[in-house]
Parts: sequence; structure tokens; C-alpha cells
Amino acid sequence: MTKPTAPVSYGGPVAAVRMAIGVVLLLVLIRRHPERMAETARVHLDEDTTGTVAAQNGATPQ
Repeated sequence: MTKPTAPVSYGGPVAAVRMAIGVVLLLVLIRRHPERMAETARVHLDEDTTGTVAAQNGATPQ
């Protein structure tokens, strides 16, 4: 198997750097503003009228 040539060969390192930056930002936000992280999690949860968390797959509750 041959090694990928540039610019394709830069994909792995670029993805790793972006992931590392994201982890650092996540840790900074958790440390400085933990309430904002909790609010973000709450926004992404769908609740139906009974107060239980609805399915995240797009299915309607029965």
C-alpha cells in the first residue's frame, strides 16, 4: 500500500489538532462556566408533554 501524497497526507494531523483544540476548549468552558455546559445539554434534550425524554431518532411517542 502506498502512502497518501500531499495534501491528503495532512488530513490525519489536522484532524488530531482540531480534536485537541476542541478538548481544550471543552475543559476551559467546564472550568469557567459549568452552568452554561449544563444549559447546552438541556437544550438538546427533547421533552414531550408527560415530562419524559422523547426518543432522539425522530420517532413519535406512542
